[in-house]
Amino acid sequence: MHGRVAAAYIALILVALGTLTWVLIALMLDSYYQSLEREIAGQARLVAQVIDAEGMAEPDARRLTGLAEDMSEQIGSRVTLIGADGTLLADAPPLAEPGADPFARPEVVQAMLQGEGESRRFSAVTGRDYLFVAVPFGAAGRLSGVVRIGVSLTAISAVERRMAYTASGVALIAAAMAFGLAILIARRTTRPLRELRQLAGRLASGDLDATVPIPPDEDMAALAQDLNQMASRLRQLIYTSERERGRLGTVLATMGDGLLIIDPDGMVSEANPAAAAALDLPPLPFPLAAISIGRSLSAALHQPQLPGATGPIILNELRPQEHGRSLRVIVTRPTSGDTRQAIVILQDLSELRRAERARRALLANISHDLRTPLASLQVMLDALQDGALDERDVAEDFVRRMDVEVQGLSRLVNEFLALSRIESGQEELHLVPNDPAGLIESAVARMAAQATQRGISLHTDLPPDLPTISVDTGRIEQVMLNLLQNALAFTPGGGSVTVRAAQDGPWLRVAVADTGVGIAPEHLPHIFERFYKSDPARSGGGTGLGLAIARHLVERHGGEISAASTLGVGTTMTISLPLAPAPPR
Repeated sequence: MHGRVAAAYIALILVALGTLTWVLIALMLDSYYQSLEREIAGQARLVAQVIDAEGMAEPDARRLTGLAEDMSEQIGSRVTLIGADGTLLADAPPLAEPGADPFARPEVVQAMLQGEGESRRFSAVTGRDYLFVAVPFGAAGRLSGVVRIGVSLTAISAVERRMAYTASGVALIAAAMAFGLAILIARRTTRPLRELRQLAGRLASGDLDATVPIPPDEDMAALAQDLNQMASRLRQLIYTSERERGRLGTVLATMGDGLLIIDPDGMVSEANPAAAAALDLPPLPFPLAAISIGRSLSAALHQPQLPGATGPIILNELRPQEHGRSLRVIVTRPTSGDTRQAIVILQDLSELRRAERARRALLANISHDLRTPLASLQVMLDALQDGALDERDVAEDFVRRMDVEVQGLSRLVNEFLALSRIESGQEELHLVPNDPAGLIESAVARMAAQATQRGISLHTDLPPDLPTISVDTGRIEQVMLNLLQNALAFTPGGGSVTVRAAQDGPWLRVAVADTGVGIAPEHLPHIFERFYKSDPARSGGGTGLGLAIARHLVERHGGEISAASTLGVGTTMTISLPLAPAPPR
C-alpha cells in the first residue's frame, strides 16, 4: 500500500515538473524564433533597399544573381529574388525545388499582400527544416518583386535538444529526491495497516496455524478474535476441499480434450492442461493450467455470443486468429435453473483443418497449372480439325506450340513427382566430396548459350582455394541450374548475372546475383513455397515448384537457402552448404 501512496506523490511531482519544463522550453523557443524572424526580416529589407538603391528593380538576371550571391555570402543565409509575375530572378545558393511555383509559397503571398511574410517548412532538396522571411521591393511604391531569406533550423534543433537534455536532467534529480521523500511519508502513513495486512497474508498463504495476539485495544481485540475463529474454520474447510479437489484434478488432468468449468457467475473456475494447450496458454500445473481462470467465458474464448446462448448443448467451431487454431466447442448447460453454469469441452481440430486446407490448396494449384496448357491444346486441336491442318505453315506453328505445352505439362508432372519424393523422404542422396568451383563452372557453362541468346552477361567470381563440400553432385547442380534459370528469366537484355562463392566459417556460401526486375518485399518471404508466383511479371512460364525443390534439396544437405532483393535493382539468391569434414590423420 505504501508503494501506491508513494507512487501517487511521485506521479504528481513528475507531472508538475514535466509541465513546467515544457512550458519554459516552449516560451524560450518562441522568444528565440521571434528574435530570429526579426533579424532575418531586417536582412531581407536590407537586400530590398540595396536593390532599390542600385536601380535593379527591373529584371536583370546577371546583376540580380550577382547581388543575391554577394548578400548570401555576407549574411550566411539563402537569398531568393522573385519577380512580381512569379519569375525566379535569382537564388543563392541555387536550391530551388524543380518545377516549384514561387507563388505557392505562403511567405511570398503574405509579403505581396501584407508587406512581410514568414513560414517554416521542410525542404525536400536539402533535407532540412528552414525558416523563410519575405519582403517586397520596388522603387516609387511600385511592387517589382519579393526578397526571401531562408535560414536552416538545424542549429535551432540542437538548441532544442540541449534544452530538453538539461531539463530532463533537472527533472530526474528532482524526481529522485521526490522518490525518497514520498517513500518516507508513505511508510509512516501506512505502517499500522501494513502490519495488519501481513497477518492476513499469512492466513491467506496457507499458514492457518498462525494466530493473532489479542491486543489491549477493544476494537483491535474483537478483530483479532474474529481472525482466529476464521483460521480454525478455514483449516477444516480446506482439508475437505483439497481431498475432493485432488480426485477431480486427477480426472481432468488426464483428459485428452480441453475442459473449462463455468461457475454460476459465468466465470471460468477450472481449466485442465488440454484446454491450456488448445488456447496456446502456458502449461502451468493443474488447476492453474490456464490463465483464463477467473475470466468470463466470452473473454476466455474470444466469443461474446457463447454466454448468452440457450439450450442444454451448444456446438460451435471457433477459429481464433491470434491462436491459428480450429476448436470445436461443446457447451453443456442445465435445462433449468441458472443457465450460466456450464461445462465447456474444447476439441482441437487444428491439424484436421490444416490438412484439409493443404489438400484444397494443392488441388487448386495443380488444377490451375493443368487447365491453362490443356485449354491451349484443346483450342489448337479444334483449329486443326476445322481446317487449319490444310495450311502447312499454320499447322506447323500449331504443332510447335503444342509441343511446348506438352513439354510444360511433362515438366510440371516431373517436378511435382520430384518434390513429392523429396518431401516424403524417398529421395536418397549420394554424398561425395566435390570441388565447389567445378560444380559452379559446370552449371554456368550449361547456361552460357541461353545467357548469350538473351544478351545477358553471365560470369563467375570465385577465389582459387574454395574448400571441399560433401554433396550429391546431381542434386546440387540441379539447384544451381534452377537459380541460374530464374536469374536469366527475370533479367532484361544488357543485364548481368554473377555467381560468387566464399567460405564463411564452417559454411560455403554460394550467391547468384542478377540485375533483374527484383522481387517486392511482400512476396519475398513466400518465394520458396510450392506453386508460389509473386506476380504475372515474374511468372516466366515456370511451374512455381523450382525454388521449393531447391529449398528442400539444400535443407536435405543440412544447408540453408535465402533471398535478398530490391525491386527494380536485382535479386541475390544465396545457398549455404556445410563444408566436408576434415579427413582423419
